[in-house]
Amino acid sequence: VVGHSAGGHGALLGAARCAVPPDLVVAVAPVADMVACHERRLSDEGDAAARFMRAAPGDAPDAYAAACPTRSGLAPLLARSDLLVATGDADDDVPPDLSRAFAAAARAAAPPGRAAAYVEVPGADHYAVMDAATPAFAAIWDAAEAMLARRAAT
Repeated sequence: VVGHSAGGHGALLGAARCAVPPDLVVAVAPVADMVACHERRLSDEGDAAARFMRAAPGDAPDAYAAACPTRSGLAPLLARSDLLVATGDADDDVPPDLSRAFAAAARAAAPPGRAAAYVEVPGADHYAVMDAATPAFAAIWDAAEAMLARRAAT
């Protein structure tokens, strides 16, 4: 399962809740912390989280907890799949520290036999990481292929 930005958020939630977990989840610049997205006013208009959630975190704390992989304890659930979190270090849309925090939580929760990896591509912005013509995309693709190959070898 692969997702980018809001799609990365969807990939994380979907993989955590599906009946048959995928072998690998690739979350590229995922919005893994909806509360931080709201607090930092991420998106062009600064209201993406509130529009998506149809409320501010203070008005719907349970909904935000359920939709927030970093804060809701979904990282342990994702440990049933290998996880690759990737971003560019020049991403202004979903700042890399949000991806780093989620990847760190997932690595800490991963049980033996499961992998959680993080790739931060130097110089890549929010869109370069999903452009198949860029070295950033190739770096993420290579990391995902390596993780799948390791899984197949076990």
